Amino acid sequence: MRTPTQAMALVMTLGLSACSLPQAPNPKATYDLGPLPAALPTASATAQPNPFAALTTPATPLPQVAPNPFLTSANRAAAQPFGQANLSNSPTPSPAALPPQLRLADISAPPALGSTALTYRLQYAQALEPRAYTLARWSMPPAQLVQQRVRASLAANGWWLSTDHGPHTPTLHIELDAFEQVFDSAELSHGRVQWRASLRQGPTTLAQRSLQATAPAPTADAAGAAQALAAATTDATAQLVAWLATTQATLKARPQPTGAPSAFSPAR
Repeated sequence: MRTPTQAMALVMTLGLSACSLPQAPNPKATYDLGPLPAALPTASATAQPNPFAALTTPATPLPQVAPNPFLTSANRAAAQPFGQANLSNSPTPSPAALPPQLRLADISAPPALGSTALTYRLQYAQALEPRAYTLARWSMPPAQLVQQRVRASLAANGWWLSTDHGPHTPTLHIELDAFEQVFDSAELSHGRVQWRASLRQGPTTLAQRSLQATAPAPTADAAGAAQALAAATTDATAQLVAWLATTQATLKARPQPTGAPSAFSPAR
């Protein structure tokens, strides 16, 4: 039988042993690309004209009309169309002024980018060996993150995103090739994003372009990788929007065979 002193020593020993047991690992930190930047680069920021500037430019204010002192409360509403503008009777835009239709296909990626792993590469040591952070991940696979950012950027720049799968609707296809943090040294790293974009109309490829963007990582860790890749994705998306605007202008200026549907036909 243990004395009270021995019992107290046993309790303290068990308590210290419990404290020394390995603790459960912290849950993985989850990252995404964040909200669309307020000052998102657009086609105009890269010296490319915005093909839909007329749709986003505020209308010229209508001249203010002095109230007619001879109008009574009974007939003032009837006379309203001759004073302030009646917006319900304003003409609808002509089809030529409407934005073109564009369908965004699901972005594809190689199997290495098919998971939520946040990958990095030691360019200065083992450049051919991609690695993944143990306690960090993306909220969804990189292709889905890029899909969200591209869709939001196109809509913000005036593009009409269609769900029409018909052969006459131009479709934007993107193949994601790289989405990783690259360490140039133990302290310095950058995010690298690379994809191939092709614009197709039915079986015809109208144009294609390879795009790449990099951005420095503020810290040499997973949080810095997420910030760098978000900035690089925004840069690559701005390049994509500018390329689409240039491609649209080129295709519209190209003569079309009689009876052939024109690329970027107005949305209906």
